[in-house]
Amino acid sequence: MRKILIISVLGILTAGIFIMFGSPAMGPDATQYDRIGYNLACGRGFSQSESAPYLPTMYREPAYPVFLAAVYRAFGHNPIPVVFVQILLHAMTAVMAYFIARHIFSENAAFLSGIMVAVFPTLANTASYILSETLFTFELCLSVLLLLLALKRQTALRFAVCGAVFGLLTLTKTIVLFLPFAILAMVFISRIVKKAEIKRFVVYSVLLIAVYMGIISVWPIRNKMVFNTFSMASRGGMVIWSRAEKIDDSPRELMATVTCSFSEYLGKKLFPDIITVSNRYFFKDLEREMALEDEYAKQGMPPGEIDKKMAGEAFRKISEHPFRYLGYTFIEGIKMTAFTYTPLLNEESVTKYFSKTRNGELVLALMKGMSRSIAYILILLVFIAMIKNIYIWDRWIALAVIILYVNLMYSLLDAIGRYAVPLIPLYCILAAPAFFDRNKREKHE
Repeated sequence: MRKILIISVLGILTAGIFIMFGSPAMGPDATQYDRIGYNLACGRGFSQSESAPYLPTMYREPAYPVFLAAVYRAFGHNPIPVVFVQILLHAMTAVMAYFIARHIFSENAAFLSGIMVAVFPTLANTASYILSETLFTFELCLSVLLLLLALKRQTALRFAVCGAVFGLLTLTKTIVLFLPFAILAMVFISRIVKKAEIKRFVVYSVLLIAVYMGIISVWPIRNKMVFNTFSMASRGGMVIWSRAEKIDDSPRELMATVTCSFSEYLGKKLFPDIITVSNRYFFKDLEREMALEDEYAKQGMPPGEIDKKMAGEAFRKISEHPFRYLGYTFIEGIKMTAFTYTPLLNEESVTKYFSKTRNGELVLALMKGMSRSIAYILILLVFIAMIKNIYIWDRWIALAVIILYVNLMYSLLDAIGRYAVPLIPLYCILAAPAFFDRNKREKHE
């Protein structure tokens, strides 16, 4: 209990520090989430319209707007209560990281994992934003913990609850739609290799998938009734279209993208003809897509038809240049390694402040560089810990599968470092054992 209390307090204090710097700006994503959540709270349906008629939308997955609606109904239309609830979710995520690591590694590694997650600047700062990452991170860790408990003591109820939470996870971000299948497949393989009992595992896995499919089916059924499509969200075509546009990038643009992945400041200095606004460079194709989407909407196309049309255009282009498309996946993967950035450093008020001081831009760039370099240290520690604990690979393989799955799926689409933020607790859990001698590892059966 003392360790849990320490982890919780550190998580709350670290996230609370960022509130002292003022309320974060409401970007496009936050504004959309806020509108849908507020409309839900007011009984206007799942709509991002600012005024009547409140037209339904499927642009966003439903879980986070429902979360916002619950907070708004309880405390009014105010982002501050949302932030405080998310700070609590951040602290609870750190505690869950402790328990997850405790199931896999030593007590010392588990405690370090919880501390790392609690004080991690990126996670703590993200809790201050009206974005789905904090809720998704909490749900992801809860899913992993429930899965470990289900695998330890296999009961129908544990697997069913795990399937339900995986369903909520997918209703928060559709990118994890196939994640439960990937995890269960790898666990099945590990049980065969370890010659463990598999019959009951297979039966309960089917139950997990059945509950999972039942939970997520509610949303595509709603979309079929409203928009005549079983899609989970109307952003699939948009994302794949903007990704397909990168096929036409010149070698110089590719170099600019890679450079900007490590340092936006350096990218702007080396490629001033390409990167005019460094913090918007990664969104250049997405902004072109949004302009085209608006054009189709003005022509009277419904959202489902627009998404389908843009997906068709993208797939035609990809089919003409499949190797270019796959080759670009490596560059998208590099962008996913920028997950330890501190959101506060990208705020317009912070940027303006440093731009007015002597060598301010360079100082800010160095601060961002130090923040991002943590990712590569963390990844190195993960590899060291994996090698040291290879003899218990079947215990941590599920975490590795999640990390690989999320990075691969986003790398095949249009990636930015923010999408990998929910993986930070898993990176911390896998990295912590690198600091401890495996021979002194405490056994947890």
